[in-house]
Amino acid sequence: MSYVELARRYLGERFEVLELIGEGRFSLVFKVRDRKTGEVVALKIVKQVVDDILSGKIDPLRVPVSETVLYKRFLEEFLREVSNWADLTHPHIVKVKDWAIDPIPYIVLEYCGGGSLRRKLTRGQPSPYDIREAIEVQEPLPIAEVLYVGLCIAKALEYIHERGLVHRDVRPDNILFTEDGVPKLTDFGIARPFALHLSSSALEKSSGIIFTPYSAPEMLRGYYGPRSDIYMLGATLYEALTGQPPIIDLDKIGDPTVKPEKLSVLAPRKNRDPLVRSDPDLLKILDEVIVEKMLARDHRDRPSTREVVKMFSEIYEAVREPRKFVEQHILPLIDELLERVRMMERGESTW
Repeated sequence: MSYVELARRYLGERFEVLELIGEGRFSLVFKVRDRKTGEVVALKIVKQVVDDILSGKIDPLRVPVSETVLYKRFLEEFLREVSNWADLTHPHIVKVKDWAIDPIPYIVLEYCGGGSLRRKLTRGQPSPYDIREAIEVQEPLPIAEVLYVGLCIAKALEYIHERGLVHRDVRPDNILFTEDGVPKLTDFGIARPFALHLSSSALEKSSGIIFTPYSAPEMLRGYYGPRSDIYMLGATLYEALTGQPPIIDLDKIGDPTVKPEKLSVLAPRKNRDPLVRSDPDLLKILDEVIVEKMLARDHRDRPSTREVVKMFSEIYEAVREPRKFVEQHILPLIDELLERVRMMERGESTW
C-alpha cells in the first residue's frame, strides 16, 4: 500500500487525497481537498505512525492511536506542536486550520503551492534527505529574491519571539511559498517557549542537542534562545546566495562520533567569490550583514530580530527602489554634511 492509498483509506471520509507533495524524515505532507469546506489544503501526517501501520504494528481502525500506549510520548510532542502553532496568525507563517489525533494524528495547514526554498535552490528537483546531495544540484538565487525572503521570515520570527516562542528549525525546507511567491515559515515541531522576561540575548537549556547544518553553536551545546533563530536564518540566506551552507565540513554533521564542541568552532566560509556577481558593493553589504552579524559565533554578538528586520528593510528598499532609497537616506546625509561644511566656513563649527 502506498502512502497516498493509506491516507485515502484512513482519512478519505474527511479529505479527498490528491497527491503526496512532501516527504521528510519525520512527516508526510499531502495536497488534499477538505470535503467540509471544499478548500484545497495541506495535510501533515507523522511518518512513524504511517510506517507502523504499513508494517502491521498497529491498526488505528481497531485501536485508536489516542489509546495506544506506544504513542503516549509521541502524542505529547504532537500536542505541543499544535499548541505552539495553532494560535499564530501572521502573513509569513503557514496557518493551522484544523487538527485531530484519531484515526491518524494530522494537522490541516494552509496550502502553499509555490514549493519550498529548498525546491527553489534545486530548481524544482526533489529535495534529497542528505544536505550533501542537495548542494550538488543547488544554484544561488537572485539577490533581490533572497533579500525578500530574509525580510519576510525575519518579520515572522520577530512575531513569534514577541510571543515567547523560538522556532529552532529555520532552514530552506521549512520556508514555503504561496503560488504568488509570498514566503512563509512552517513546521513548529521542535519550537519551544522562551521566558519573555529574559533578554533576547539570553539562553535557555534545551532537552537535547539539535544537530543540523543550520544549528547555531549554542544549540550544539544544548542551549537555545531567540538569537539562535537569527543564526539559522543567516545560514539559510547564505545558502540561498551561494548554493551551500556556511560550514566548513559537512561530513561532520550527523556524525555521532563528533563532539558538539568540535562543531561549535566551525566558522562561516570566508571565500567571497560565490557572492561576487553583478553588484560587488551591494553584495559586500549583504555579506557583512549575514556573515559578520547574523552568523556571529557568540550569540550575544548577533542582532536582535527587530534589528534584522530593520537591516533587511533598508537593503531590500535599496535594491527594489534605489532612487527612493537615495532620496530618503543618502541625500539627507549629504545635505547634513554640506551644512556642516558651510558652518565651518562661517566659523560657527569646528565639526
